[in-house]
Amino acid sequence: MTVRELIRKLKEFDEDLPVRMAYPSGDYWRTTIAGSILGVESCKVEWSEYHSKFTVPEEGKDPENGEETVVLL
Repeated sequence: MTVRELIRKLKEFDEDLPVRMAYPSGDYWRTTIAGSILGVESCKVEWSEYHSKFTVPEEGKDPENGEETVVLL
């Protein structure tokens, strides 16, 4: 999803609705957690073979083959 697509989608909702980020808890019941968003920034993410997902690198580490993206924190 691009920033343009996200903005277009968000415009469909009431501007005063709270926003949360859904992610799997990893528990037995496969509960989906609705966590708070602490901020938004642009950074490079890197593919993790271990997680089979993109990950945010540790602070101060610039991934060699990173992909620039907007990350909701």
